[in-house]
Amino acid sequence: MLFLFLLIFIGILISANSGDPTVTSSTEKPTTQDPACLLECPDGYQVGKSSCYIMYPPTRANSYQASLSLCMSKSRQTLASLEKFREDIPMLQASASETSINWIYANGIGSRKERFDKKADVYSIFEQSIVQAPIVQSVGISEKNSNVSTLCIVPKFCDTPICDIEQILLTYEYNQLFSSPVKTLKPKETTSLTCIPKKQSIEVTCGSLGNIYPEPSMIQCQRTSIEEIQDLSNPKKLFSSCSKGFQRGVASCDPVLEGSEIIGYRFTCKPGWTMPTCWYTTDTCTSNYCSENGKCVSEAGERRCECKMGYAGDKCEWNLREKYAKVWTFPVFTGAIIALGGFVVRIVKRAVALGRTEATDENPQSTHQILRSYCMFVAGILVLFYSNPGLTNITPTACRFNFIAVHFCFMMAMVQWLLEAWNVNQVLRCVHLNEWETDWNGKKSWGVRIVPRMVASVLVVSAALLITFQAGWNQLAAPWTCVGTVREDNLSIWIPVIAMVIIVLLAAGAVFESNLLIKFRRPLLGYRIDLRIERQMGHEAGRQVEKCRRNEILCISGISLLIILWFLTILSADFKDDVTIGSLTVIMAIVYSVFSFYQEAVTCPEDRAMWITILQRYLPARFAPSYNPEIMWTVDEVREMYKFSERERKLKYEQYVPRNQYLYLHHRWDLRFNEILAETPQMTINEALVKVFCEEMNLLKCNNGTGKQMAYIQDTYADFLYTIPDTDPRTLKGRIHGRLELVTLAADAPIGVKLAKFFIVPGFDIFEPEIPNEEIRELNREERQRRRLRNERIQMENYRILREEAREQATFLNSSIHFRYFGNEVVR
Repeated sequence: MLFLFLLIFIGILISANSGDPTVTSSTEKPTTQDPACLLECPDGYQVGKSSCYIMYPPTRANSYQASLSLCMSKSRQTLASLEKFREDIPMLQASASETSINWIYANGIGSRKERFDKKADVYSIFEQSIVQAPIVQSVGISEKNSNVSTLCIVPKFCDTPICDIEQILLTYEYNQLFSSPVKTLKPKETTSLTCIPKKQSIEVTCGSLGNIYPEPSMIQCQRTSIEEIQDLSNPKKLFSSCSKGFQRGVASCDPVLEGSEIIGYRFTCKPGWTMPTCWYTTDTCTSNYCSENGKCVSEAGERRCECKMGYAGDKCEWNLREKYAKVWTFPVFTGAIIALGGFVVRIVKRAVALGRTEATDENPQSTHQILRSYCMFVAGILVLFYSNPGLTNITPTACRFNFIAVHFCFMMAMVQWLLEAWNVNQVLRCVHLNEWETDWNGKKSWGVRIVPRMVASVLVVSAALLITFQAGWNQLAAPWTCVGTVREDNLSIWIPVIAMVIIVLLAAGAVFESNLLIKFRRPLLGYRIDLRIERQMGHEAGRQVEKCRRNEILCISGISLLIILWFLTILSADFKDDVTIGSLTVIMAIVYSVFSFYQEAVTCPEDRAMWITILQRYLPARFAPSYNPEIMWTVDEVREMYKFSERERKLKYEQYVPRNQYLYLHHRWDLRFNEILAETPQMTINEALVKVFCEEMNLLKCNNGTGKQMAYIQDTYADFLYTIPDTDPRTLKGRIHGRLELVTLAADAPIGVKLAKFFIVPGFDIFEPEIPNEEIRELNREERQRRRLRNERIQMENYRILREEAREQATFLNSSIHFRYFGNEVVR
C-alpha cells in the first residue's frame, strides 16, 4: 500500500511538472548566440561606421541581377544602395583605388525604373560624396557588363537593418515631393509619407533589409513647378467681379480698362500665393522641420508642427512630463488658493471677531455650505499636489484615480450650490423653516431629510463619472497633468462630465427664476413667513429663516463662478505655458474664495452682525449702516458704546438693552395681547395684560433667566402698559386685529362679468425698527415713543378705512351688476 501511494505521488509530481510552462525539458537544447555575430564584421569585410562592406570584381557577377543574387546569398546582406554608404565614402574610395574598381551597381530597392523599365543605375565610386550621389548611366538589369563591380553591405554584429527614411528622401531628391514625421524605422514598422503637391498621406513599411515599400518612385506624386502652373493657368485671365478671388490669398483686385470701359478684374496675390484667383500656396513642410514627435502642417504658406500627445514646442522637441518635472506652475498656485483660501479667511475672521465663538446651528443651508467647503478643500489639495505629476512622481494609475477624485469634488461642490438654492426655494415656498427633518407643519417630510439629499447628490455625481469610465476616462489623465487634457480626439469622453455640469447649471438657473417669481409675484408667501417669525419663532430663531431669503442671487452667482473656475483649472493644468489662461485661473480662484467668504458672511447671522458692527464703528456717518438687523443695534448706540474703555464697555454691555430690542418686546407683547382678546372675548383688558406678563415671566424662568433680566422685563413691561389705550368703558378691546382679507370685486367686461380678487395686507403687524435720522435724534425717549405710537395708530386707521371702503365698494358693485343683469326678471 505504501508503495502504491509512492507511485501515485511521483505521478502527480511528473504531471505537475509537465503542465508547468516554467519547467524546461532536459531534451530541449539551450539557445546560444551565433559565434559569427560576436565579431564586428565577418572576415574579409571592411569595417565602416555602422555597416560592413565587401567588393566583388566583375568576374564574380557580370550583371545587375547576378550582383543582387550574390549579395543576398548571405543572411542580412544585400546590394548596397546609394543612401547606405554615404557616411563611409572616403574609406570605400581608398579601397576601390587599391583594387582598380570604379563602376558599381546601385541597388534599385524596388523602384519604378527597376520594376517597370527593367533598368539599373551604375555609378562611379570616385564621383560620390557625402552631399552628392551622381548616377553615371542606366543599364538593363540582365545586361552583362565586364567593368561593373559589386558592393555588398551587412550590418555590424548581425544587427537588424533599419530604414533611414530621411537619408532615402535626400539621396534620391524625394524631399521636394514627400515629408515624413519620423527619421528612421525598424523592420515591419510603418509611417505615413505626405505627398506635398497633393497634400495626401501614403503609408509605407520598413522591409527586412532596410528598404521601404512602396518605394517613393512607385507613388503617384507628380510635382509641377510654380512657373508651369502659372503658364498652364493663364495668369492674365480676367474675371467678372472681385468676389471670384480667394480672399485669403488676394492682395488687391484691380479693374482692367479698355478705353473708359471696365472689361474685367485682375487679382494681385499675396506673397506665397499663386494662380489667377490666388487660391494656391506651396507646401513649405520638409521632412526634418519637426522632430519625430510631431507632424508638419502647411497652411496658407506657413508651416507649423502638430505635436503628439505629451510633447510641445515649436518643433515638438519637449517632453511635457520631463519639462514640468519639479516646476511650480499656475495650477499649483490655483490649488493652494482653493485649498487654503477658506482657512486663511477663517483665521482673519477669528482675529477680527476677537474670540467670538462660531455658530453651531445644524440647518440645511449651513450643512450645504460646510460640505461644499470640504469638497473644495480636497479638490484644492489634489490640484496642488497632483496637477503636475512630475512634482510627486506618482504612477499613471494614481494619476487617473486623482483625475476622478478632483472632478468628483468639483461636481459635488456644484451640486451643493444647487441644493442650497433649492433649500432657499423651499423656504420661500413655505415648505420648511430651514430645519432638517421638519417641514412647515411640523411633520417629517422626505424633502427636508438630510439622508435623501446627500445620497441623491452622491448618486448623481457618481453616475456621471461612471459613464465617463465607460467612455475611456483613462485617456483624459496624461503624464504631465492629472486634472485632464483637452484635445480634439478626446472631446467625446468629456461629454458626460460636461453634460452633468450643464444640467446642474440649468437646474440652478431654473431654481433662481422660481425664487424671483415667488419673491415678486407671490409676496403673500413672504408675509406668511414674516407672521410665522413674529408670532411663533421670535427674532433669534427667525434669523435662520431670514438668512435663506438673502441667498437666492448668491447661489446662482456662486455656481457660475465655480463652473468657470473648474473649466479654467482644466485648461491651465493642460496648457501650463499659457500665461493668460494661468493668470485667469489664479485670479478666478481668488475671486471664488473671496465670494465664498462673502456669501458665508452674508448668510451667517453671527458673521453678518459682526461685520455690520465693524462698518458702523469705522465708516463715516454718511456711509455707515444705520441699523444692524441681526442684533438690533443702531449706529448711534454702537458708537456710543465704543466710546468707553474695553473694561467699562463689558460692564455696560451686560446691562444695556438696545432701543429696538425694547420696542420689539412691546410689539411681541402687543401681538399676544390681541390674540388673547380675540380668543377670549369676555376677558377684560387688565386680565389680558396680566396674562401676557405671567407668560413672559414663566418663559424667562424656564430659560433660567437671571435677576437682572427679570428686572429688565418688569421695567419694559411697565412702559408697555403706557402704550395700551386707557378708555372707560373699554369697549375697543385693544387695537384692531390685522389679518389677511380676500376681497372680490365685480366689473363689466366686453363679454359678461369680470371678477377681480385681491388681498388687503395690514402693514402694522410686522415689526418696524426705529432707524435713527436727523429728525429722530433731536427727540428725547418719550417724544420718540409718542411719535411711534401716533404713526402706528395712523397705519391702523388707514387699514381700517381701506378695509371698510373695499367691503362697501364690493357690496355696491356686486348689487349693481346683479340688478343690471337680473333686475328686469325680478321686477317681472
